[in-house]
Amino acid sequence: AYIGQDTIKLVEGSISSDIYENANFAWAYNFGHKGIDDVNSYADFWSWTRLGFLPLVISPAGWPYSESLDSAVPQVAGAPAYDVAKLPSHRAFPDHHRPVPMVNDYLRFNRIIGGIRYRQQVSSSVDFEHCNYPGQASIFKDYIGKGCTESTVPDDEELDPDLYSTELISQPEREEWLLSEITPYASLVQQVIDMEDGCVSAQAQNRSCLCHWCAAQSPTHPWLNEMTTRIEITFSTYNPQYGLHCLATVNFWFNRAGHIHKRINIRSSWAGIEVRDSGTLFVFLSAGFVWLFANIYIFRTEGLEIIGVIRSSRKRWYLSITEDYIGFWNCVDWISVAIALANCGMFSRLMTQTYDVNKLLSAFALHTAGEQVLTASEFQEATHGYYTQLTELFSRERI
Repeated sequence: AYIGQDTIKLVEGSISSDIYENANFAWAYNFGHKGIDDVNSYADFWSWTRLGFLPLVISPAGWPYSESLDSAVPQVAGAPAYDVAKLPSHRAFPDHHRPVPMVNDYLRFNRIIGGIRYRQQVSSSVDFEHCNYPGQASIFKDYIGKGCTESTVPDDEELDPDLYSTELISQPEREEWLLSEITPYASLVQQVIDMEDGCVSAQAQNRSCLCHWCAAQSPTHPWLNEMTTRIEITFSTYNPQYGLHCLATVNFWFNRAGHIHKRINIRSSWAGIEVRDSGTLFVFLSAGFVWLFANIYIFRTEGLEIIGVIRSSRKRWYLSITEDYIGFWNCVDWISVAIALANCGMFSRLMTQTYDVNKLLSAFALHTAGEQVLTASEFQEATHGYYTQLTELFSRERI
């Protein structure tokens, strides 16, 4: 009852299918010819990011209207022409505190928390010594012209990575945050451009480079290069309709053969037992109490039996237990009690971490309400802390 896999699949499937189906690039009029599975080069990756993924997840448009709506409305003689641009971009509805769509609204019923994190895994070194030549190395070094990375097998992902591979990334580097909640959309696009061209446009326009890692290099160069072995794009959402935390990761593996593997994974966790509907909560609590009292009964019964054996025997207590008490079914009972205690401990820890995540989430709500305004650096630190705690929560729930 607690897991609620039907609801989890509903929410996770909506996010995953949206990215797969609607994050498109190679646009011609209103049709994007390519999607994530067509990302096969660095240029494709940035086209997908800037033209497909970013405007999909962080929509710059307001209230959506159908295409060619102005031409579909009949023109009335003497009346002004119907202009879609003059329609409301945000709409107020009953029981809404603010007009919708709001900043970081995603798929209408989800709220992105903080923004989007880009980070990657890179090769430890590039050197000519890592290359394999068909003859004398000194002859081929100038011909090949560049060093090779260390062998990444078995991490090279010659085969398609599985979902478990998306949950772990070793030694992530080049972390960049697209803080969509406090940053205008145009600035987010400019940040992506700076990541792609390595601050070239920033230098040409005499402005600060928004790719912090790129700007720190000397000379500056693109965020994605041949050292990259994997890119992880992460954003977190909260669905208040169901009370569900989600962490979406879009992963790209760049193997040394030139292929790019892609995999999307969504992980979810409930925001506590109190967010469940009354029927599910009743079943969960009823079954839980029956299970708990059954284990307490076993513990009490076995404990009384041990005391009785010791009191009725003339042997030392440990001999009474080993010779007169221990049997197959007694061991089964104590193993079940031990497993029950372990389950209670893990569930308690899960609930503690869940409420820690909820507490961190409240900081974003207070910031939006103006009760606890954060600076840009404080906001990024809060977002980083939230993502870290949320990842630990999902790891705990897996156990």
